[in-house]
Amino acid sequence: MDIIYSRKVNTNELPNGAIAEVNLFCIEVKNVNEYAMHLTNKISDTSWISSLDYISQDAYNICAEKTINKLVELFNLPENKVTSDFGEYLVSLSSGECLESKHSHTCLPISEIWKESKEGNPGFDFHTLSTSNKINFGEAKYQSNGNAYTSAAAQTHRFSREKKDRGDSVHLKNMVSKVAIDNLVLHNKKGYVVSFSINSQDHSEILNNSLNNNDIKELTKLCDELYIIGVKVK
Repeated sequence: MDIIYSRKVNTNELPNGAIAEVNLFCIEVKNVNEYAMHLTNKISDTSWISSLDYISQDAYNICAEKTINKLVELFNLPENKVTSDFGEYLVSLSSGECLESKHSHTCLPISEIWKESKEGNPGFDFHTLSTSNKINFGEAKYQSNGNAYTSAAAQTHRFSREKKDRGDSVHLKNMVSKVAIDNLVLHNKKGYVVSFSINSQDHSEILNNSLNNNDIKELTKLCDELYIIGVKVK
């Protein structure tokens, strides 16, 4: 995975009422099969569970085992073939690694490993913890054609209105510090990550144009940190 574009957005580019620090990124994944193997190792690491109390360990081990087995099978790709299901995991996990690399975030286990899947879309796809102890809630969208930022932004904004970030706190308290949970629950301090596949050569234009999206504009008023991340697959 290579980070081929990054830019901190100037405050004068943001709408009135914006409070978020906004950053734009573009990631490029060149060897899909090699990266799928890397992601397989990443999701299979359940060492985070060992630090929990024995009741939580038992519950999370059950959920994690089922999900990891399913994902390992999904990540076993035909040569250079990105399926739509794998594409969303690729966007999620690479976006987390981008923030880990560029902003020293801590990547938390993807939500499907610790939250039972339900019919429809149960909530945010992935989470990171920033150095300022703010939990960032990420939504990922993948399309084999076109660019998926409109749907990713709309889903993130909808989940924010539905307070699905606060709903995750019952699980996240087992993975982050009390300071981070207090920031979320007591002080409404948090971040959002809008992640999506890019199929155009002009990734900088797409990322900069995303700032004009109405859902993105609203998100700048609802969080302290906002990351907009495009993912290109070679």
